[in-house]
Amino acid sequence: MTQRTRTSLLCPPRVFAFSLPQLPRAISLPNYGWGACPFPRSYDRAWPIVSNVQAVRVNQMYAGDAGRLVAIGELGPSQDLYHGAGCECVYQDRLPRWAVFAKRLDGGAGDAGSAEDASEAAAIAINFSNDTLPAAHVVAQLSDIFGDASPNAEGATDTRMAWKAIETEVWSGQVRELDWGAGAWQVPALAARSSFFVTIKRTNG
Repeated sequence: MTQRTRTSLLCPPRVFAFSLPQLPRAISLPNYGWGACPFPRSYDRAWPIVSNVQAVRVNQMYAGDAGRLVAIGELGPSQDLYHGAGCECVYQDRLPRWAVFAKRLDGGAGDAGSAEDASEAAAIAINFSNDTLPAAHVVAQLSDIFGDASPNAEGATDTRMAWKAIETEVWSGQVRELDWGAGAWQVPALAARSSFFVTIKRTNG
């Protein structure tokens, strides 16, 4: 994997940290990248995304965490990748089949929140491959999504085993209860080149 590709993958998705003043420009661009295309068509295509209240909320909330890579899958086969404003640079490289990014949404006082106090986080799982990934193939630790200290770290305690966690899918609003005690966030089946974007709230009992 080249340094360019590796750096791109380590950067959180733009939905986690997109400046609102950029939105008028962003919605006029295809594929959520930088380049020219007719404004009305691209505006209609992007509007359901940039007007989604939950997505904007995740984007704008900041608790000392702009977003992190928390899990990454195995490398897929070599393929053509594109670089440049007009995708004019083509090169061969391998991408991971999937990755999970997370962002803590609250915790502690002020902007520099505490992970241990966080009650809500966002997570997005992205399937980079051309194949459907079955349910539970993409997995990340819930503690990593919230940025918690490891229970084995010096001074750390694990008092959260009995906590409850509720997941809300950002685009559909569909809700499901998670088993916090199991420790893992298991993603439903992911179609090729698709993603699963959620917020997760945890409560003590």
